[in-house]
Amino acid sequence: MATGSAGRDGAAGSPPARGMRICLVLGTGRCGSTALSDVLAGHPDILSVSELFAGLRGRDLTERDLDGAQFWDFLSRPLPADAVLQRWKIAPEVLYPLFEPREGASRFAWPADLPPLLGVTLPHLTDRPDDLYAKLEAATPRRGRQPLSRHLRWLFDVLAGDRRPSVVVERSGGSLGSAAALLRLFPEAQVVHMYRDGRECAASMSRHPRFKFTAMQAQLAAALGHDPYGESGPGVTAGRRPGPGPGVTDGIPADPALAALTPDRITAEAFAAHQVPIARYGLMWSAMVAAGMPALPKDARLHELDYRDLVERPDASVAGLFDFLGVDRDSRREAVGAAGIAAPRAVRAELGEARWQELGRACRMGMNRLYGRGAWT
Repeated sequence: MATGSAGRDGAAGSPPARGMRICLVLGTGRCGSTALSDVLAGHPDILSVSELFAGLRGRDLTERDLDGAQFWDFLSRPLPADAVLQRWKIAPEVLYPLFEPREGASRFAWPADLPPLLGVTLPHLTDRPDDLYAKLEAATPRRGRQPLSRHLRWLFDVLAGDRRPSVVVERSGGSLGSAAALLRLFPEAQVVHMYRDGRECAASMSRHPRFKFTAMQAQLAAALGHDPYGESGPGVTAGRRPGPGPGVTDGIPADPALAALTPDRITAEAFAAHQVPIARYGLMWSAMVAAGMPALPKDARLHELDYRDLVERPDASVAGLFDFLGVDRDSRREAVGAAGIAAPRAVRAELGEARWQELGRACRMGMNRLYGRGAWT
C-alpha cells in the first residue's frame, strides 16, 4: 500500500473505507445479548464487534473533531472503576487473560490497568490481541483531525483486517442508555433492540460485580454530589454536580458504610460486604429503558428481539436476524449459533414471590414501556 503523510482521511498506511453498513445491538445489559456476538462472529459477511461502547462508558460520545492522539486516548485510557475491580482480580466477562498471560496476550499482565479495547473487543476478534492493539497504537495517533464518527468508521475498517464484511454489528451490554448519542454518530444505522423481562435482568444485575459497582457509584454520587470514580477532562461526559448532600465532611459521607467505599478507603472486603437493595437494580433497568427507547428508529431499520423468543425459538430468531442484516442464510451456521443459546434460569422461583413482586414494582415503568401498560403483570 502506498504511504504518505497523514491527512483528513487518516494516517499513512490506513485501510481504505469499505463502506460497511453499521448495525447497533442495543440493550440494557444482562438481557442475553452476549449470545448474539457469538452467533454473529462466525458469519463471513459480518464483522462482530463486542463491547466497544461498553468499554467507553462515561466518555463523551457527542460528534466533535478529535485529532489522532485524542482519539487514541479516548480508546485506550483505562476506566477508573474497571481498574479497581481488576486489581481485586474481579473481571467478569473480560476475555483478555489478564491474570494468566499467554503468547499473544501478555503485554498487560496483572496488576497493569487494562485498556478498554483489550477487555473484550480485540480478544473477541483475534487470539493475538496484543498484535492488533500495537497496530492501532502505532496508527491511530497519526490520524488527522476529524469527526469522532469518522474515526470510529476507520476503527471498524482496521478491525476487519483482510476481510470484506458487508456489515459491522456492534453489541455492548447496557448500550440502550446511550442510544440517542450512538444514533447521532451513526444516524443511518440499523438497530437490533434486544430486550428481556426487566425483573430477570435486574436479578442478573444483582449477581454481577460490575453492575454492583455501578449501583455503588450512584449511591456515592447522590451523597457527594459527584461520582468519585468518574473521569474529568476532555472527552468525558459532564455529569450534573449539585454539590454534596447533608452529612458530608471533607468529601467523606457521614454514613460509615458509604465512607468505606470512597476511592481512598475502599477494599475488596468492604465492596463484598456492601449490600445493594435488589430494587435498585430494577430502577437502574427502568431508567435505561426510559432513556433509550424513545431514541430507537420508528421504521424498517429497527428489529425487535425478545430474549425469550431467542431461547424458545432460536432457529427462527437467528434466521430472522440474518434476514434483517441482509446477509446470506446458512442453515448449518444458524444451527450452531442456536445451539449455543442457553436456557434461562428460573429467576422467579430462585427469588421467591416477595422479592419478585418487589422487583415488579421497581421495574414497572420500564415494563409498561416495553410490553404495554399492565400487559406484563
